[in-house]
Amino acid sequence: MRTEEHDREHQEGFTFKLIDFGAAQVSLDANGGPPDNLFGVSQALASLITMKPFKIFNEAGIHEGFETIGAYLLPKNGRDPYPWLDKDLAHLMAECMYRDPARRPTLEQAFTRASQAVKGKTPDNFPNPQEETDQVVRNFTQQFVTSN
Repeated sequence: MRTEEHDREHQEGFTFKLIDFGAAQVSLDANGGPPDNLFGVSQALASLITMKPFKIFNEAGIHEGFETIGAYLLPKNGRDPYPWLDKDLAHLMAECMYRDPARRPTLEQAFTRASQAVKGKTPDNFPNPQEETDQVVRNFTQQFVTSN
C-alpha cells in the first residue's frame, strides 16, 4: 500500500555521483585506511537511508556486545525504525560503525558479506517486492547518477 510518506521517500534524496574508483588505493597505515573508510561510508549511507545528517547520530548503542554509533538502524524493544531496510545491510553497517576500529570488518569481509546478501535475495524478501526488481533499482540509480 502506497502512502504519502512512502512516495516522498522515493522522490527525495541526495544527488550523488560515484567517480574515480580507479584512483582509489588501500591505505595500510595505522591511522586510517579501510576501517575508517568503512566507518565513513556507512555514516554517509545511513544519512541517505534516514534522510538525516549523520552528525546527529553520535549516541552509541550496543550491537552484538560492542559499542556502535549505528545501533539506530537496528530494531530495538520490538520496534523496527526502518522495516524496509535490508537487515543484513543494517547489521553490517552497525558493525562498520563500531567505535573500536579493530572490531570493524575488513574491506574484504564487508565485500564478501554484502555480495552474499545480494546474491541470496530476491524481490520477495522485501516488504514491497514490486519496488525491488532489478529494473526498478536500475532506473532509480540511473536517475540519480545521470541527473544534473
